Amino acid sequence: GKYVIYHRIPPHIWVCYSDDLIGWYDHNIMMTPEEEWEFFKIGAGPPPIKTEKGWLFIYHGVSRDQRYRLGFAFLDLEDPRKVIYRHTGPILEAKEKWELEGMVPNVVFTCGAVLKDGEVFVYYGGGDTRIGVATAPLTEFFKLAGL
Repeated sequence: GKYVIYHRIPPHIWVCYSDDLIGWYDHNIMMTPEEEWEFFKIGAGPPPIKTEKGWLFIYHGVSRDQRYRLGFAFLDLEDPRKVIYRHTGPILEAKEKWELEGMVPNVVFTCGAVLKDGEVFVYYGGGDTRIGVATAPLTEFFKLAGL
C-alpha cells in the first residue's frame, strides 16, 4: 500500500516511499555508478515494468565524456529497493546521426517504456532533438539476466 519513487541526486539513483504522494520518507541510495559507461552519473528512466521475474528497471548512465546510454536492471517484486540483476553494459547508445547530433549530442534518454504482447517498447530522445522508439522481446531481457 505504499508509493515508490526513483529519482536522481547525482551521481546515484535514489528510492523513497510515500503513503499519500505528499510526504516522502526512507530516502536511500538504490544504485550507484559501477561501469565506465555510467561512471559520471546514473538516473532513473521510465516507471519500472512489472514482469513475472521482477520489475524491469531501465535507467540512463553518463560516461566521463558525457555520452548518455541506457542500461537495465531487475528489481525484486516484493522489495523494489533490491536489485536482483544489473546488466553491466548499455542496451542502447547513440549511433544514428540524429542521436549523435542535435541540441545535446551523443544522447539517448528515456522517460517512457511499455510492455505490449511480450515486446518492450522504449521511447527515447536522441540528441535532445528527436524522439525514437527501440523494441526488444521481454524474453531477451530475461535471457541477458539469466532469469
